[in-house]
Amino acid sequence: MLCLTEGAKDECNVVEIVAQNHDHQEIAVPVANLKLSCQPMLSLDDFQLQPPVTFRLRSGSGPVRITGRHQIVTVSSDVSEEEEGSEKAEEAELCPILPAKKQRGRS
Repeated sequence: MLCLTEGAKDECNVVEIVAQNHDHQEIAVPVANLKLSCQPMLSLDDFQLQPPVTFRLRSGSGPVRITGRHQIVTVSSDVSEEEEGSEKAEEAELCPILPAKKQRGRS
């Protein structure tokens, strides 16, 4: 998430990501144009980055806050064990459905 913070002016703040391409040459790609009056924040939710990368304020005076999470995903070679484990977990979580009790007439 990229977000303008307190003290930001109503001007275009362009944030770019600097990384290396497959030839190990530095490349810079603009990813956000933040402006206090119309777009003060931007989510990069499905944007996947391959480290190392640098966020740089290309234009504007900011300040811009950058927040995110570092997630490491491992791929298991034995998929059948994962499927069996998830099926057992689903079975354990399911509760039996019982019929509703009939209420007798109210007096």
